[in-house]
Amino acid sequence: MTISTRGWLRLAIPAEWDAVGEGIWTTPHGGHLSVSDVLRAREEISPETAVESHETWCDAHHLNSQQLRMEQFPNGLCVLRSFGETRSDEFLMVAHLWHRTRLSLLVFRAPLEKLSDHDLADILNAILEAKPLEGADP
Repeated sequence: MTISTRGWLRLAIPAEWDAVGEGIWTTPHGGHLSVSDVLRAREEISPETAVESHETWCDAHHLNSQQLRMEQFPNGLCVLRSFGETRSDEFLMVAHLWHRTRLSLLVFRAPLEKLSDHDLADILNAILEAKPLEGADP
């Protein structure tokens, strides 16, 4: 398991992925993943706020989204994710993950010609297995 940059979220990043910086990995198949903790709010983050952030990010990065999905896990973590193609012919999956007052951004991208089913399965597993750390919120 890997911990997010500000230490509130635990992610299941595969051991065979190469860490190339804090919160940045490359996959054996040429994909690229970045995870960053982007917000610690004073009040609990609402689904509406998360949707607004997500849609703004997708628009700014020219994601032609094919799906928008929101889930809440039994551990209290909420996830909003989209995937699709960009103008530069890349596959892009973006997820905003939040719990109470903390919001993180997970971005996976890969050239379409190098998109691997194995990488996609690993990314989805990392999202589905994500857990907030105990005591991360006041």
